[in-house]
Amino acid sequence: KKACSSMTVNEDVEYTTLYKPLPILIHGYVLPFVFLYLLLVCGWVFVFEGFEHLEALFICCAVIATLNVITCLSCVWSVHVRCLLTCKKVLSVKDATLVKVVPTANS
Repeated sequence: KKACSSMTVNEDVEYTTLYKPLPILIHGYVLPFVFLYLLLVCGWVFVFEGFEHLEALFICCAVIATLNVITCLSCVWSVHVRCLLTCKKVLSVKDATLVKVVPTANS
C-alpha cells in the first residue's frame, strides 16, 4: 500500500505535503552559516594574520550576518522556504509530524 506525499483534500485546498522536521543544527539557516562564520575566522587568523585587515573582517562579518538574518526571515515570510530549510519530505502519514497545506488561489 503506497501513501502519497501530495494529496488533494477539497476545492479550497490546492495540495498538502507531508514533512518531518530536521534537527535544528541541520536547518538551512544554521549549518551553512556556521561554516561561513568558521571560514571567516580561520581566514582572518591564518591567511590575513590578525589585525592588519580588520575593516575587511567587519565587512565580511556584516555581509554574512545580513544573509543569515534574511534567510531566517524568509522562513517567517514563506511556508515553502520554511519547509525547504527546516524539514524533510516523507511519503507516509505514519512518518509525518507536519503537514503543509497550500490553499487554492483566491480562497
